[in-house]
Order: sequence, then structure tokens, then C-alpha cells
Amino acid sequence: MDRLPCARDLGEGRPSHRTRGSRGRCEWSGETHALGRAEVALRRLSGSGRTPRTWVRHLHCSPPIPEDMAGFPKIIRSLPEADHPFRDIALWLLRGPTASLIFVEASADSVVPEHSHGAQWGVVVSGDLVLTIGGKTQTYHAGEEYFIPAGVPHAAKLRAGVRVIDFFDDPNRYRPKAHGPG
Repeated sequence: MDRLPCARDLGEGRPSHRTRGSRGRCEWSGETHALGRAEVALRRLSGSGRTPRTWVRHLHCSPPIPEDMAGFPKIIRSLPEADHPFRDIALWLLRGPTASLIFVEASADSVVPEHSHGAQWGVVVSGDLVLTIGGKTQTYHAGEEYFIPAGVPHAAKLRAGVRVIDFFDDPNRYRPKAHGPG
């Protein structure tokens, strides 16, 4: 039986994964799941058929976040807040020369009306996000990712407590919030 090392193997208290062929059973949730594309690629690259120890993380099999750890950590909350028109949504901004990244957290159920812009990729960290992309509506849960091609109209419904990380191919998609005189 081939063993996929996980965070528990690295001393982080998370479960290990054992696999037969291309399927594995999560010892934390008891679920059986297929190996991710990244895991298969890493096995092939390593040449041994085994995934290197430090490369395997399973977001969907992680234990729930303790209540005292709810929300993004201070390292994220210390980033500049993004200027935006949305109610009950906090955005922390990380900008580079060619792209930008936002950390999104909704304190109450919120709606982002239909709009479009450059390409966007995102992943739900916790909670649920309902996206309508090009007229098709889908709910995304923790650990699920999505892609919105450039120029495609889309809208979002953020459920209270959802946390999302969004990457934009535009460094100026959001700008830091202007702070008044101190």
C-alpha cells in the first residue's frame, strides 16, 4: 500500500493518506478521493512513484478551523484594505507589477452585482460562495476553485463568514483604501 505523506507526517497533527493505485482514503474524514493532478505530477517528477513528503497538503481533508482562529490571520489583516463599494465585505490587498491578489471576508450575506474585468482565479478558503459566470450559477465550497475569463460578466453572492482568495491579472483591479488625515 503506497502512502501519501500529509501534514501529520510532518508533525502538524493532520491525517496521513494511504493509497492504492490512484485513490486514497483520508484518515481524518474517512473519505476516499482520487489523487489530485498535482500529486500525480509530483510523483512522476520525483521518479520514485512517491510524492515528496513536504509537497502534499489536502485542504479538503483538514480538520475544521477552531473558532479562535476564524477569519484571516493578522499577517493578512495587516495588508492594506482595498477600496470597494460592497457592504459587509472586507478586502485586503496585495499588489504586484502585473497582477493583484485580494483576501475577501464577508461578515454578513452580501451581493456583488454583475460586472466584468480582466481574468480572475479564486479559491474558497472557508464557507460558501455562489457565482454566476456567463449566465451559469454554481455554489463553491471550501477548497474549491474557479476561473473567470477576461470580459465575462459575473456576479457573486457571499454567505456570511465566507473567506476567499482572488487573483486578478490586473495590478489595478483594486486600489488601497485612502485614509483620511490622521
